[in-house]
This record gives sequence, C-alpha cells and structure tokens, in this order.
Amino acid sequence: MGAYRKELRSTLAFGVIYTLLGHTGLFAVLLGANNDVRVLGLPLHYFVAIILGSFGVLIVSTHILQVSR
Repeated sequence: MGAYRKELRSTLAFGVIYTLLGHTGLFAVLLGANNDVRVLGLPLHYFVAIILGSFGVLIVSTHILQVSR
C-alpha cells in the first residue's frame, strides 16, 4: 500500500506543479498575446507555458528521485 500512496501523491503533486507553471497568465502579459509570433505552429505564449510546465515537472521528478534513494 505504501507504493500506491507514494504514486498517488506524486501524481497529484505533478498535476499541481504543471498547472502552476504551465498556465500562468503572467507570460501572456509579458510576451503579449500576439498570434503572429509562432514556435512549432503554436503561439509564443502557449509554447512558453508548455515548456515551463514540462521543465517544472522534470525538475521536481528528478528531485523526488534523488530524495527517495
């Protein structure tokens, strides 16, 4: 049962972290919501949100792996 609880906690934590880092309106305000600037077909503010969310999850998961060893 311990592994199940750990997996559940980490899944919920990653969801919260991704939501916080990936869906902040701050980047849309700083970069503007100009749809003329695109990266990989996405507007720039969408791309920045996806990248920051993904890097946030990567950093936290790496930290959790190091702590659990």
